[in-house]
Amino acid sequence: MNHSNLFIFNSEKRDVVKLTVRLAWFGLPFLLAALFILIIDPFDFFEAAGVIPDEIKRPIAMQLNPPLWKLNRFEKDPKEFILLGDSRMAPLETEVIKEVSGEDYANLGYGGASVREIIETFWIIVKKTPPKKVFIGVNLEKYNDYEVTNRVSSYAAIHENPAIYFVDHGVWEAAYYNIRGYWGKAKFTLGTPNMTREEFWQEDLKTWGLYYKKYAEPKKYRQDLLEISKYCRKNGIELKFIIFPAHIDAQKLITDAGFQTQNEALHRDLTACGDVYDFNWANDLTENENNFLDPVHVNQETRRVIITEVWKNDLKYGKLLFYAPQ
Repeated sequence: MNHSNLFIFNSEKRDVVKLTVRLAWFGLPFLLAALFILIIDPFDFFEAAGVIPDEIKRPIAMQLNPPLWKLNRFEKDPKEFILLGDSRMAPLETEVIKEVSGEDYANLGYGGASVREIIETFWIIVKKTPPKKVFIGVNLEKYNDYEVTNRVSSYAAIHENPAIYFVDHGVWEAAYYNIRGYWGKAKFTLGTPNMTREEFWQEDLKTWGLYYKKYAEPKKYRQDLLEISKYCRKNGIELKFIIFPAHIDAQKLITDAGFQTQNEALHRDLTACGDVYDFNWANDLTENENNFLDPVHVNQETRRVIITEVWKNDLKYGKLLFYAPQ
């Protein structure tokens, strides 16, 4: 190699070294960011031995993205008995259900869940472990094709490509609140009302009433639930539904909105898919405000009543509507 070529070779080598160093400096922040998320691991996606205990992680994850938290846990510990639904199903204590029925349930109910999220969760779980029994909570205001919220998609995307976990906005938000909760001792809460119980009760009624103003006939959800029902019948899965109780004030929203026909259609559609336990009618339970935390969410004592009635089939406040395929 002559001197000229040697000079060119050395010059190119120096350029490569400089470029490598620059790329390393450029990539360092991304590496540190990824390491930060891996150490905090706010949704326990990697089950890393992070510094943040579950008692801090869990309430944050359950408020920001409950499907990501719960489906990660289910993937690592799948069960054959499943609960699906929104914030009325989510608080049902699986320990109490096991005590009453002997069946060990995974509660995959999410606060604010749409029927779309319920349906997508069903198809995710049956691919992992074929369940023996599935309970789905569906109430009229959410049985609405206008409701298309889908947080389950973030779990599906991250599960398919774990690299997304390191750049997901919700993961970073949860990591931030994890740090505040752990080192700053700041308790994370969303939407804590600064009002009396009666004021909150009336405001909550207004919020639930909005569901009947933005409503689309559930043609898609009706078909989706029928597909789930067919799958369950074909694969020997017991499928049942629960219509949770709302206080009589919230039930009145249905009649005030002129949705009696839609309410009757809900019952027909659900019984076309499986047995239905209906608690949402005027009775001693739904007329007593002391049984509720707000117009549509029952307290712990009433949840135990529901569990006992459904899993012991000892009905007082619930009506059993039998499967009636159309």
